[in-house]
Amino acid sequence: YAHAMGVSSLLVTKDMVVVSGSKDGTIRIWKFTTTNPAVATPGAVAPASPASEFLLLNTLFGHAREITGLVLINMSMIWSSSTDYTIRLWDANTGQCQHLITSAEEKTPPPGGNMLAPADRAKKGHTHAVTSLLVWKSEGGEFILSSSLDGKVMAWSAQAECVASEPNGRGVVCMAIAH
Repeated sequence: YAHAMGVSSLLVTKDMVVVSGSKDGTIRIWKFTTTNPAVATPGAVAPASPASEFLLLNTLFGHAREITGLVLINMSMIWSSSTDYTIRLWDANTGQCQHLITSAEEKTPPPGGNMLAPADRAKKGHTHAVTSLLVWKSEGGEFILSSSLDGKVMAWSAQAECVASEPNGRGVVCMAIAH
């Protein structure tokens, strides 16, 4: 039910959905639920406490190594990054991989068995482990930033098009935005 290895990335939405990424390369989508306790019976010391649990909604397979970043765009598209040098975009409802961003353009389906349409084949991305993802909202729109051990920070549109790439010389391990 849980991941085979430790959780390395976690995303929590305002709708009580939790997306976990693991060192085993899988992504799991969970729904946190709380049930109301039954009404206390007369003479009971205290009412029963609410029961809470994580319900597994979906497991996403495709990355070959550790998940290093997770972001959610428009509550419908999950972006994941990995030490396998890739970024994947997943339909949050179906769990299908919609786009693969990798170090080289590929003409074969991505690992994990999800067949992509020709227009959705791999797009050129980082050449080393992708270390983090971040949503950045600017006057120019909303972008997804990715960092990598290849020393680049790349900016992506929601449609997975690279709109900027900035080399930094050395690997970039993490990013943050101050508000």
